[in-house]
Amino acid sequence: MTAAQRGIELVYGEAYFTVAKDAARPFVVRTNGAQVTALGTEFVVYNRDNGKIQVAVYESRVEVQHPQYLQQPLVVGAGEMLEFGPDVDRAVVSQLRTQGMPGWREGRLVFNNTPLEDVIAVLNDYHTGRILLSEKLGSLPVSGVFHGIESVRILNDIIETQALASLRISDRVIYVYR
Repeated sequence: MTAAQRGIELVYGEAYFTVAKDAARPFVVRTNGAQVTALGTEFVVYNRDNGKIQVAVYESRVEVQHPQYLQQPLVVGAGEMLEFGPDVDRAVVSQLRTQGMPGWREGRLVFNNTPLEDVIAVLNDYHTGRILLSEKLGSLPVSGVFHGIESVRILNDIIETQALASLRISDRVIYVYR
C-alpha cells in the first residue's frame, strides 16, 4: 500500500478479490509477470503451477497486461475470463465457464466441460502429493459439482464416471490412465 497504489503479489495459487473503486489508488495484482489492475470489481486470479494464468471477473472489469503473452492490455468484464501462458495458443477473452463466485469459497468444486488436465491441476492444489495424467486424456471434458474439497474422493468419482483407471505409485503419487 502506498499513496499512489494498492497491490499484492500472488506467488502461486488462486485468490478472490473484492476491491473498492479508487481511481487515485488503483488495486494491482502481480503474478508470474502479469499485472491485473482492478477497475472497481470482484475477480479471481489463478496462477497455476504450469505457468498458465486465469483471470475471471464477476463484477465490473479489470485490465490485464503481460509483456510475453499479451501484445496489448486487455480489458475483461463481468461474466468474462481470460486465460494465457504456456500451452495457450492465443489469449482471448471468453465467457465464464461457471456463474457466481468460485465454488471453493463455499466448499465445493464446479467443473463445466473442463478439460481433465485443468481438473487435475485444480485437484493437485488440494492434494498433499501429486496426481499425474496420461497425456492422451488431457482434453477429456469433465462436468460436475463436487461437495467437499477432497481431491482423492473427487478423483475417484471422475475415474469411475469416465471409465478410467489409476495406479498408486506411492501414498502421495497417483497416475491416471485409460
